[in-house]
Amino acid sequence: MDDRQFDLLTRRLGGRMSRRGASRILAGGAATLLAAGHRGTAVANAYSIQLGEACIRAHQCNPYAVMSSHSPYDQTIYCDYNGIPADGEFNCCRYYGGDCATDGECCGYNRCLGRVCQ
Repeated sequence: MDDRQFDLLTRRLGGRMSRRGASRILAGGAATLLAAGHRGTAVANAYSIQLGEACIRAHQCNPYAVMSSHSPYDQTIYCDYNGIPADGEFNCCRYYGGDCATDGECCGYNRCLGRVCQ
């Protein structure tokens, strides 16, 4: 909020105002904060979530997680259910054949055996 907007807001709040006018200001402020919060989250979280952590969309998952010599196709990271209800609905994970360190890094009901999702 810049100085001009702040001054306008304080003048409006300082003077007499109808309930309808106050409701409009509060609703507008809430909508602005909500929109700014969603925009900031989407930008800040792009490709920043590590393997095994909770996610909402696949573009949030870090595609540069450590890979072995296995097929690059198997190393694709998805935002999907990893079979562990306690850590959230969706997590950054790999399917069968993907590298892993823990069961939470494997999608579906695959488990991490010998550092590979199986």
